[in-house]
Order: sequence, then structure tokens, then C-alpha cells
Amino acid sequence: MGTVALWGRVVEADAGWRGGLAYPTTLLVPTGRWRRIASAALWPYRPSPGDVARHLEAYGVPVDVVTLDRSLDAASGAVPSLAGATLV
Repeated sequence: MGTVALWGRVVEADAGWRGGLAYPTTLLVPTGRWRRIASAALWPYRPSPGDVARHLEAYGVPVDVVTLDRSLDAASGAVPSLAGATLV
């Protein structure tokens, strides 16, 4: 999760913007429910949020560990807004 810089051909899409080229400008490492979902996907590897953040620093962009209080809407696959995120 995070934000990206887009360039090249950039167009507005249904769920935001799409670009021909992109690079991360900020990376966010979720904790709480989102961490459990990611850990299940990475089984048997269960890195801590701090370990994940340290590995992502290789991209040379800011990395923040955040707590997302809103849950995933499994029926729609909607991703919660980062507006309610708390930096840890």
C-alpha cells in the first residue's frame, strides 16, 4: 500500500488513475487485520511489520507502519480509505 508517481500516458480509470510508468513515493505497512490477511498470504513466512518496513527501505522512499481501523469488505473487495490510518 502507498502512493506512486505516475508518468507517461496517464488516464483516469474507474478506481483512480493509471499510468504507463510508475514508482512508489510512499510505502505503507499495515498492522491489525490487514497484517493478518497479508501474513496468511505469506505463510509460512510471518514477518513483523517492522521487518517488512526495513526490507522496503531498499526502494529509497519513506516507509510508514500504519494501523488501519476499518475492515475489509469481503463481499465487494473494497479497500478501506487511508484517511483513518494511524501512523505507528
